[in-house]
Amino acid sequence: MVKLAEIVDIRAGYSFREGLSKAISGELPVIQFKNISNLHISDISACSSVSDKKIKASHFLRLDDVLLSNRGNYKASVFKSNEKCIASGVFFIMTIKNKSFLPEYVATFLNSVEGQNALSARQNSAGVPSIIRSELTQIDIPLIPLEKQKQIVELFKLYEKEVDTMEKIKQNRKKLINSILSQTIKE
Repeated sequence: MVKLAEIVDIRAGYSFREGLSKAISGELPVIQFKNISNLHISDISACSSVSDKKIKASHFLRLDDVLLSNRGNYKASVFKSNEKCIASGVFFIMTIKNKSFLPEYVATFLNSVEGQNALSARQNSAGVPSIIRSELTQIDIPLIPLEKQKQIVELFKLYEKEVDTMEKIKQNRKKLINSILSQTIKE
């Protein structure tokens, strides 16, 4: 096991003084919790955008940064875009500094039952569950060979595809039932 602090540099997402809804609209996409649905974030077209005039380059996301929501429902995802973009203040941004770890493996571990239990064990207990950076750095992550990490990530991607397919089947079944009901009522 290796402490997260030994394998990643952690920084906070961008906190808007007035809140994102009051920020000046512009061309710079901002990833929010609602934009996280899979292991990878590559399509940022649905993200809200703000003006980048006051935002320093150090806040921009880098390819393969791991984003972890820091309150409520912990969810990790890997940023897979070369476009200029920032993450909102609800995220910790982790840049891998130890090449023995794949960003996707770190995100998969944090999303796993073991990872979620480790995060929950270190969260504050007052109000909305949240985790602070100093506690996040102390999370232990298993060091396994890169080939095993790749296998775990591929299994997780297959799982995600299965969940997406099941959701599409569910939606199509609902449409079919509604269509049959509508036709039956019209007869």
